[in-house]
Amino acid sequence: MINNADNADNADNADNADNADNADNADNADSADSSDSANGAEVAAYRNMGEEELLIRGAESFGVELDEEQVGRFFLFMDMLEEWNKHINLTAIEDRRDIIVKHFVDSLSLMPYIMEEYIKTTDFRGAGSRFRIADVGSGAGFPGIPAAIALERRNCKTDLIDALAKRVKFLEAVIGKLGYGKSSNISISNSINSSNSISSISSISGKIEVEAIHLRAEDAGKNLLFREQADIAAARAVATLPVLAEYCLPLVREGGIFIAMKGPAPDADANTNAFANSNAESETGRAVNALRLLGGEIEKEVRIKLPFSDFRRTLYIVRKTGKTPPKYPRRAGKPEAQPL
Repeated sequence: MINNADNADNADNADNADNADNADNADNADSADSSDSANGAEVAAYRNMGEEELLIRGAESFGVELDEEQVGRFFLFMDMLEEWNKHINLTAIEDRRDIIVKHFVDSLSLMPYIMEEYIKTTDFRGAGSRFRIADVGSGAGFPGIPAAIALERRNCKTDLIDALAKRVKFLEAVIGKLGYGKSSNISISNSINSSNSISSISSISGKIEVEAIHLRAEDAGKNLLFREQADIAAARAVATLPVLAEYCLPLVREGGIFIAMKGPAPDADANTNAFANSNAESETGRAVNALRLLGGEIEKEVRIKLPFSDFRRTLYIVRKTGKTPPKYPRRAGKPEAQPL
């Protein structure tokens, strides 16, 4: 009788386990179906959208509202990118819609964090102070130029730092065409508040300025014109976090931030929108010592998925907590050859 009871219990447990598994499988299937439906709807919307709508809606997904003039500047930038790309290697992405999503919208993914710092800095230093951004290893101007277009009515200076003279010439041409040189005054209206809307801007007379800087990042970090002058440094370069930190943190003032735009997590689950943590953990683990030496610490890790795309990346928001010792950055080539 005891054996029969045990068998009955085992059967009940097996049935319960099977039911739980079936329920889990059903939930997973429902989640996958919902995700597939959402992805399918997004793909359908993407196919039906014109280029302008794609840019506007992509920007809105990161809290950026673009007016007609700003949209026009994005397309002027894209026309120049396409023309110059025929002669020098600026981007492997050539489809216009991919440029919009994978270059423009990707760059605008920084704007919630830039605006958060802008508002805090303006509140602390006063509305008349100039906010400074350094785009390190700017290449074809990403993320610096899209960010500058979004910020064009703010009192902001953006330095596009790149080591290759050909790319710097392209950046200078774009800056001139967009009207973002040193003499570019853009009138500002409305009022400052903590809104995520980039079109909510201050009532003071402001000036947007963008400058292309022909320097290696290591040399810029030693130059007193740039060292610890930026409120934000950002990099979209292909390098490890310790290397990017040595390039960028010397440029950031104490209390400012460095944003590293790292590539897609290779083991991200496309159906559930979940990201595996192993890649991020190994990245941050390698960076702990470098950040400590350079005067920074990771404040946030943000996983994003670009709208109308399966492209995913991690943003590392690093707070500058102390001054960078004078010996950093090391001489050109050393940070990459011998990471901290």
